[in-house]
Amino acid sequence: MSEYATIVKENKTSVIFKNNNKYYVPEFITVLKPYEGKSINLQVLVVNGDNEIYELSNLLFYEIYGKNDTKYKWPYTNIVGGISRVFEIGYNFDPNTISRVNINENDFITTIKNELDPNRFNVAVIVAEEKLAKKFHDKIKAELLGNRIRTQFVRFATLKRLKNNEYKATIPLTLAVQLIAKAGGTPWIVDSSIYNDLSKNVSSNGMLMGIAFARPREDKITYSVGYFTTLNNYYQRFDVQPINDNVPPADTSEGLYVPKEAMAKTLEAGIRWYKNIMRNTPPLLIIFKTSPMHKDEKEAIEAVLGNGVKWVFIHAQYNTSVRLFGNENDDYYVYRGTVVVKKRKRWNPNNGDYLHSEIIITATGKHVKPSTRNPSKQEEKYILGTPRPITLNVYSSFDVNPEGVAELALSQIKADWEHPDIRSRNIAVLKYANRMARLIPYINNLGSVPSVNVRDVL
Repeated sequence: MSEYATIVKENKTSVIFKNNNKYYVPEFITVLKPYEGKSINLQVLVVNGDNEIYELSNLLFYEIYGKNDTKYKWPYTNIVGGISRVFEIGYNFDPNTISRVNINENDFITTIKNELDPNRFNVAVIVAEEKLAKKFHDKIKAELLGNRIRTQFVRFATLKRLKNNEYKATIPLTLAVQLIAKAGGTPWIVDSSIYNDLSKNVSSNGMLMGIAFARPREDKITYSVGYFTTLNNYYQRFDVQPINDNVPPADTSEGLYVPKEAMAKTLEAGIRWYKNIMRNTPPLLIIFKTSPMHKDEKEAIEAVLGNGVKWVFIHAQYNTSVRLFGNENDDYYVYRGTVVVKKRKRWNPNNGDYLHSEIIITATGKHVKPSTRNPSKQEEKYILGTPRPITLNVYSSFDVNPEGVAELALSQIKADWEHPDIRSRNIAVLKYANRMARLIPYINNLGSVPSVNVRDVL
């Protein structure tokens, strides 16, 4: 690898489980237990499914999840048993309550809402074929915002993979983590001590804001903000905020941006949200966005934040054409966590030139993690092909440490409660902001949705 590259060690970006146990692999939730568990009261609806789909639903939600004498082992442990034993949280599910529902596509929303029982259940799994799940996923989520029951779609194709023994651990673990979150629990939190690596003179408490866009309909672009606040090393809160503004996002050759007035309102709303929790102004604001910083956004940041709040604006570019390769001794495989930094000499925030550095990070690739056969031993995992890196264009009001920014991005990937595997490329605060943006067209009155728990959009 180039002499200008460095590698962020995987254990540098740890997550925290129950009793403040730290580990760098989120899959270890099976050993170290969820950070905060809430009982799962599960309802399962099988939509237009045949007998095979019904039996596979019973296999997953009862034979694997419900029975403590199950024969299936969870990954990274020899423990067998249902969710109650492995995760030490309540799991209430009666296989006799699996409902087989035949639904006409035109009546999907109405029928599902009539079938849901929020008085008995807090999570409903909707088992459906790909076309229905894709078409109605966002519409159902929008309909149920603020409801006492949250939904999880499981596609027929996913269930059919359970017939292959290889998937009998990976599929149940991924889905179990989502059920834990949707029941109101917290699978894990990110160790926020990495904030200390951003700069010598920056607070370890701060606020992350992700601005993401969606085009759920051809005639309309929507955007939303995800607020992820780190209050201290051991308590975090993650909400998403739909933007209710008459000024739509603007589109230029440089990408989508939020017009100045709307951006100012967005920042002011975020700071109010933080103050409601912390009773003070955030000392540090970090903004992730999926397109470059525009002069309208820059002017809004200057006007609202002034000199009182330090800030970092990170343009995360997923579709970069850059490719990285390892050295010959590693068969040219690149390691996950490889960081290449290009720092600009012209950076001068006093003159409004905030572009500080360009950082390239590999969020996937070759990595070392616990052995599936023996958790006390390590094994290297090889990801075939050349993983696409993520480019981070960093704008800042103070001199940041680029490696600290890279660590922050890599840790945000581990904040994703939908993928316990570290081989992911999704920065959570952007992913969930995008989820909210996709729901906006289906919400009748945005003013009635001031803030949304992130679990509602999973």
